[in-house]
Amino acid sequence: MVAYQHVTWLYACRFLRVSMDLEMSSTHGFNRVLQSLNGIVKMAKERHDDSILLITSTMQAHIRLLSGGQDAMEQAQRHLATAQSLQLSAAASRLPQLIAFIRVLDLTCSILGSDVRQTKSKMRESLLQLEQMLNSPEWSDDGIIHLPLNPGPTPPATFSCTGAVSSGAYGPNILTLSWLSKHDMRMLVYYLCGVAATPANPAEMDQAEQFFTQALQLEHAENTNLPHSLSSIDTSHEWRRTLGAYIKIHLALLLCSRTQWKRASGIMEELTTHQNHGLPPTEPLTTLTRYLEGVISQGLGDTSTALRSFTLSIFNPHLDFCQAPTTSTQRIQRDLTILATLNRILIERSIPGNESKITSLINTIEPLCMAINSNKHLRSALSFIKVCSQGTQLSVIETKKHLEEALTMARDLSNTQLVSLSMSFLNWKFLRGMVGPQAEKGARAAVMTATNAGNQLWVSVSKGTLAESLELQGKVDEAKTVKEEAVELARICTPGFF
Repeated sequence: MVAYQHVTWLYACRFLRVSMDLEMSSTHGFNRVLQSLNGIVKMAKERHDDSILLITSTMQAHIRLLSGGQDAMEQAQRHLATAQSLQLSAAASRLPQLIAFIRVLDLTCSILGSDVRQTKSKMRESLLQLEQMLNSPEWSDDGIIHLPLNPGPTPPATFSCTGAVSSGAYGPNILTLSWLSKHDMRMLVYYLCGVAATPANPAEMDQAEQFFTQALQLEHAENTNLPHSLSSIDTSHEWRRTLGAYIKIHLALLLCSRTQWKRASGIMEELTTHQNHGLPPTEPLTTLTRYLEGVISQGLGDTSTALRSFTLSIFNPHLDFCQAPTTSTQRIQRDLTILATLNRILIERSIPGNESKITSLINTIEPLCMAINSNKHLRSALSFIKVCSQGTQLSVIETKKHLEEALTMARDLSNTQLVSLSMSFLNWKFLRGMVGPQAEKGARAAVMTATNAGNQLWVSVSKGTLAESLELQGKVDEAKTVKEEAVELARICTPGFF
């Protein structure tokens, strides 16, 4: 093909190789994919094939995010910048599928970077542009994408072909690839918008639930424009079922943050049913499911079952991938291991004599939390957990330092849950038992923060502290009312403890 300058078929074979290497989902596989894409880019630049440059830049950004390296985000954004520079080209006007996917990757980068303001802005832009792209006549319902190539010295495809290479209205040489259908792209965007809206105030958390719900409705909606081959139909169905499982996990975790344990348990049952009926066991889906089981058990008061979940071998912080993750999947598994260990610490701290075990667990996961590409939310959570679990071992200065770190990071990240927890603990630790307006003001501020976070459990906790403060101020009647509200909320939020 090289000797006879059959560039169109050369492109087709190289993209086929990329597709096959991607199935390896390993560092070696990703490196081979990037090498193949670099070869395609070089050839496309020489021939001025803008459509090929656009799709390869988009794929390079996607692969960088999947690879999970320390500079993955920076490299992905660099490739996205290249792709975005080609959006005004004549070729891009015929490829709305790629423009929409560039928006998806851009939104993903913002989510991973924990830039809340930017994420909200790009979420709105993605939704607006998605509707515009979906209405484009250039986007076929089945997701097939046509990449027009410059004729150059390449022999035209004069024969009729319905496969990878053809000729027609788009030009004498056209490369045809399978891409996301309109249906699947909408499902993917709704899912990402739900993730983007999750770490926010209660009103936006309602919006996140709506996005997740809409995405799940699309999973089960009838799609009459699926590819015609049986293998393609099977692949499309499996993709939608897998994405649906991830959406359900995110929705369940969102419900857990609101202490809606029964609804979360119902979703957990659906996930178990799906996994028992043909959904392939893939990572990090399996690890996410096990973690969700532990969270729900802990929320319902079944701490023994929760502890068994959080001490499974998949949550061992000493595993190699935790120490040096080389793919995005391994990074997710590392973060879940940190989360499971933090949950475990909260359970272990209630067992007398576990101080040394707790200290050992904290020392084990602290380097993981402080890694260059670690999750900022986890850093904030670790600082808070240190104060909660090592209170008697820390000096007042150390306690204030860790609380300030947790509170500052949580505010910067707009993580209302951690802000609420930190404020409630700060008030309990330093103002409990004091008489005077400052103590009452601090207790009321903690209640307001918990209310704004939409977490009824911490509204209950902060109201309990406020009731104690009001009693000390001599406001007995109000204290009684607030305490009754706190107890009632606790009964609703923690049914397993009453």
